[in-house]
Amino acid sequence: MARKRPPRTIPEVSFPFRVIVPVASYRKFPDPIQPGLNHHTGYIPALCYPDTGFPNDINIRPPNIDRQIYRQIAESLRNIDCTPNLYHLKSKGELHVATHVRELNANESKKWFEDNVRQYIPDDAAFAEFERKYKLIEILYEEGCSIIDGGHTDRIWSDPENLTAVRETFTTSEEGAKKNLNHLAVEWLVGVKPEWLPEVSVGRRTSLQVQDMTLANHEGKFQWLKDLLADQPYAGLIAYRENEEKSKKPIDIRDVIALIAPFNRNLFTLQDEAGKKPPLIALTSKKALLDTYIDDMDEKKGAKTFTKLVPIVTDILELHDLIHTEAVKAYNQKTGGRGGRLSFVDHRDGNKGDREHAFHFTGRTGPDKLADGALYPILGAFASRVVLNPDGEFVWNTPGGFAGVKKIWAADAGGLMEATAELNKSLAYNPAAVGKSAYHWRNMFRDIEVAK
Repeated sequence: MARKRPPRTIPEVSFPFRVIVPVASYRKFPDPIQPGLNHHTGYIPALCYPDTGFPNDINIRPPNIDRQIYRQIAESLRNIDCTPNLYHLKSKGELHVATHVRELNANESKKWFEDNVRQYIPDDAAFAEFERKYKLIEILYEEGCSIIDGGHTDRIWSDPENLTAVRETFTTSEEGAKKNLNHLAVEWLVGVKPEWLPEVSVGRRTSLQVQDMTLANHEGKFQWLKDLLADQPYAGLIAYRENEEKSKKPIDIRDVIALIAPFNRNLFTLQDEAGKKPPLIALTSKKALLDTYIDDMDEKKGAKTFTKLVPIVTDILELHDLIHTEAVKAYNQKTGGRGGRLSFVDHRDGNKGDREHAFHFTGRTGPDKLADGALYPILGAFASRVVLNPDGEFVWNTPGGFAGVKKIWAADAGGLMEATAELNKSLAYNPAAVGKSAYHWRNMFRDIEVAK
């Protein structure tokens, strides 16, 4: 039986973070649509991949590179059981968001190559050829900048065992030994607005999520939800597999899981409780949430805590629609403001021929829809009104059950929206930042917890 290696400790990254790398085929070009956005692309040689790796997305759980698929990728990097040095043709590479990228001047480059490459390429002619082939660039990452696609690849390429194996191909004296010439394609985006990050990040990672979703469906991990929702009018609108037509299946099962997850108080908490995750991942990382769900529903190892939500799942979905359709009106009544103009509200004007939003869990339509960054903390706040009953299921602890919950929503909706609007203003009108604020989630939670 093969010995399982201990998990690698991922180094903490402090900002600002600077790193210098050599890149082949380096290009810089402006974005064709967004002014001020620039793309920097190139290929980093495995020999010079940074020992530290690059800053990884803080919303993604630490990658587990001990899974079989990642071991195969590591073998490809090390040219084991494959055609040597074709890694760059088999990998889509990494996508980073950075603050700044600059080319080093001739003197800076000469010193860096001498300090970092000469030890592996002592031959003068080969060393000079290496210098000619690569541009040296320095990348600056400030808070909020990171890899947004390719985190697992980064962990594999910066893994000490893999780096050592690659570099030993340049220093070995064995007869016939071949140097590891693998390269990794990397693209740096400079000038990305913070409010774009959630969409760009999720969009780039969607393919893996969809594959995981389809496999989970094949393994029956959504069956309890299918059975529970079978009699609901929207049952046939839920997509459980990839490539479902959006017009026919407008509800993604990953979104359903994200909406109910904060109410699973066995797994998620706003407190510092061992073994539990913050409910923010329901919004910030659907991939991490789906992984958590799949682990929980595993036939052999999972506790299946999500199934404890059976008594309240349909209530949560209905509450989701009520918040969307009633929030702006409640805000207007409380503040006298114009909620449709809030930056976290997508308002559609029927007078201009706009089609109203459809809310499938209640069958309603309406002119206003909240951004996820505003919606999720408000919806998640109602997890404070959930307890485990003697049968081990989650139920409402509010007088009147779900009717009592809706009464609390009606009474507190204006205040919740006003608090959301105030925080949104303080965060430069960035709804994504609102949704990432643990402070805001806690405040919403406490407001509903004490509401009467």
